[in-house]
Amino acid sequence: MTLVLIATSLAILAVDFTLFPRRMAKTQYYGHSLMDSGTAAFIFVNALADHDVAARGQSPRQRAAKATMQIFAFRMPTLLALLLIGVGRSVFIQLSGYGRDVTEYGVHWNFFLTLFCVRLFVICVPNSMLVFVGVLLGLVYQIALRFTGLEQWLLRPDFAESRHVFLDQNREGIFSLCGYCFIYAVSLMYARGSNKLMPRDKKLCALNVACGLGFSLCCYGFQRMLEDNFGLTASRRLANMSYSFAMLALFSAICALLQFGQLVVPLPLDAALGGLVAAVSRNALLHFLCANLLTGLVNLLAMASPHFEIDGHPMAETVTMLTYALVISLLIYAIHLARTDLNDVQSPQT
Repeated sequence: MTLVLIATSLAILAVDFTLFPRRMAKTQYYGHSLMDSGTAAFIFVNALADHDVAARGQSPRQRAAKATMQIFAFRMPTLLALLLIGVGRSVFIQLSGYGRDVTEYGVHWNFFLTLFCVRLFVICVPNSMLVFVGVLLGLVYQIALRFTGLEQWLLRPDFAESRHVFLDQNREGIFSLCGYCFIYAVSLMYARGSNKLMPRDKKLCALNVACGLGFSLCCYGFQRMLEDNFGLTASRRLANMSYSFAMLALFSAICALLQFGQLVVPLPLDAALGGLVAAVSRNALLHFLCANLLTGLVNLLAMASPHFEIDGHPMAETVTMLTYALVISLLIYAIHLARTDLNDVQSPQT
């Protein structure tokens, strides 16, 4: 999770600079790049985390429904926080005129609302049916894309002003939920299988790494089969089945490589996380929220002030990125320390 968060927080600002390779920016219609993997990465990690708590006796539904998070001085249910942040971001963009690309999610939709809806899906579907319903939803969605003209409508090249109904205005974000639920379901299935293959009384074993790579190759094979034999090119805007398998292949391969690293250089299972890793891991959503706020601030300054001209100047872009990364790291670490001290004060003295 920490690796995904840090990489994502850096990429969301870097993509606005000329230093960032254009081939890694979000695609408009078909294909997939680094920036196309962000939302799917969060869905994948959420599925792994849900299975991890399930192994300790708490179901994914219970975790999604009861999880809370600290938003600066306020603690609230994570589901409510996602909804408030998503709606708040949409309102801010509408009122401020902040630039947006409607081909990402639509006019009003955004990442936080997508994550909220997927968590709502986890709450509403019985735990024993999560994988089945998610896979079925993905299959039905892909059939609809293929045979009903839904794909052509979703990829229609129109601007925000020519969209009039809420469903039409936010069609990319709403319909891509089917694909993200499919990604969640298959990720949960992968997590369950991976856990069964790894003996609890041993460290990460070579068999688990090999099976993870095998799962990745299978997903890649499904992607190639869909693209080569059925002409179903991967599309982030659609979150179609080819895109889903491409993301699953990527993330399961990364997991296998990280497990291989622990196999080569074993880390004690009871080793405590410290420093920035613990701060980001325990304040995941808050870290991403801070990154979004700071990214917006930098872009607003660049638009409003003629003296804050950084676009097209490599040195200025580099300094801005380094400062941005440092500020986010210091901010989230300070919040983490403050929360730790507060918990120590509130804990009963023994």
